[in-house]
Amino acid sequence: TSSSNRPIVLEITGDRFIDNQTTVTVGDLPCAILNITSTSIACTISSNQSAGFHAIVAHVESIGDSNANISYNQSLIVDGISPDQGGYGGGLSVNITGDGFLGENVTVDVCNRTCMTVTVVSNTELICV
Repeated sequence: TSSSNRPIVLEITGDRFIDNQTTVTVGDLPCAILNITSTSIACTISSNQSAGFHAIVAHVESIGDSNANISYNQSLIVDGISPDQGGYGGGLSVNITGDGFLGENVTVDVCNRTCMTVTVVSNTELICV
């Protein structure tokens, strides 16, 4: 099962967080705050997070951005390939499901051969030919 089927909750500790004045981003995407105290934040990471490392920034309106250099690593997950068999001649459209596909310069290799075209349908699906 890909991680997109279950929410990922990020736990952040620090100080001087203020309810209704604090936002959190992971990379360029918002992290939806579930719970906040003056010393901790629990937030849900976006399901559209591409694979790789993403900076975590807590912003408090009256104070500014966090100064910690911390990041979140979204794993690249492949959990399905259809069809799961074919010939060696190429040209077959292959649907791949998983998580973390939204990114730049996405390439896919199948049986040590690079797909001629890759179409990213969503963060959880791509098609390669």
